[in-house]
Amino acid sequence: MRTITIIVSLVLAGASLPVFADSADDELQNKVKAAFLFNFAKFVTWPPAVFTSDEQPIVFCVENNDPLLPQLEKTIAGKLIGKRPISILSFSAGNAEWGQCNIVHVADGSPIKPVLSRDTRGHSLLIVHNEDSPTPNGAIRFFLKDRKIRFEANLLAAERNKVTISSKLLGIASVVSL
Repeated sequence: MRTITIIVSLVLAGASLPVFADSADDELQNKVKAAFLFNFAKFVTWPPAVFTSDEQPIVFCVENNDPLLPQLEKTIAGKLIGKRPISILSFSAGNAEWGQCNIVHVADGSPIKPVLSRDTRGHSLLIVHNEDSPTPNGAIRFFLKDRKIRFEANLLAAERNKVTISSKLLGIASVVSL
């Protein structure tokens, strides 16, 4: 377990890479965010009823037009979390099937933001977003500080969404809202 903690800390420390303002930086930001998302899945617990078997995949849901989608596909290709494979479900704003998702990434300016609070009720989801303003039920928010990608956790949103964020992950979050 100590080895996993060290590895995750090193991967998440990749968020301290400087981020500049050009198209190459958008790619770097997406690489860092995709690595974060993959590692978030390792440090979140869903209620036992969410998974019917130990081999049921963890499903990341990402909008078709989210610029993070291609990098996330590369990052998770062929990887497992425990015995679980990882899959990506891409969707358009009008046809999201929240019951199939475990982690949802909400891109900046996404049209799904307004429906998240009403349409995700009853589903155990980790909702991750980049918005400056609060996103309904958004448990983790990416932000830039000192030209580095950081994240904050909202424990109330996680609780509403029936997910538990590990204290190991909370220990490296920049802000933890209760």
